[in-house]
Amino acid sequence: MTVTRQQAIQLVYALLYGASDTAHLRLDKPIPPRLIASVRRLLDEDVTRARASQDLQPEAALAFYDELPAGTGHDVQYTPLRVFNLAVAHELARFGCKQGEVVELISEFQKDLKTAFDRANAGLQTWGRTKLTQSSVSHSTLSLREKREQTKIFLAVRRVEATESAVAFFGGELKAGERLCHKQVLYGRASLDAFLSEELVDGLFGAFIIELSELAVRVTELAQRAPPRKRGRRSSKPPSNWSDAVAQFHVQERDHDK
Repeated sequence: MTVTRQQAIQLVYALLYGASDTAHLRLDKPIPPRLIASVRRLLDEDVTRARASQDLQPEAALAFYDELPAGTGHDVQYTPLRVFNLAVAHELARFGCKQGEVVELISEFQKDLKTAFDRANAGLQTWGRTKLTQSSVSHSTLSLREKREQTKIFLAVRRVEATESAVAFFGGELKAGERLCHKQVLYGRASLDAFLSEELVDGLFGAFIIELSELAVRVTELAQRAPPRKRGRRSSKPPSNWSDAVAQFHVQERDHDK
């Protein structure tokens, strides 16, 4: 199951610009031009980084493609996992991370994202909002709400600036004032609560939380319902007041008898 680039962008819009349980209602809605431009920049940055890589297998560094695309990559097909990566990347960009930082983060972290994606889809198909609700722990004595809390997966991203002491400790090419992103996948609500309680003790600076599990299952569901890509120009009918609109441009016939 794959989708085109335009369908992938439509899915990102449907997933992130409104309530999760109403995402299917935005599958045929117009996409904001700024969102289209933002997603395309992420895709272009991914290809540029891979092509500039000195690795013998540049495909391994790709964040949104299964293989290095030829040309612009416009005709590439995207799996639900890659759309999921793209949605997470767009959220990080909205958080304030730069395009290059986002693509690098997703590329380095994609194995963990794949594990979260597969685990979420294997656990609960959805959080009780459609007929697809099925739990792998259905035989337990936990309530449905408790099962949902256990199967939730979160991505926690902290963005901090490197201090002089950090530069002295880590060395290398790290520079004072450089922005660093610390990422961590948290399984279950209890893990998230523990993370937040520890962070709040020392002060929570630049932390961003994404619920990966809900995003993962919605991507899988919506990819199956993605509207077909329309080709060619749409037929159009003239407006009802067309004759009035063009009347002022009519050229009067010449009177040859004069």
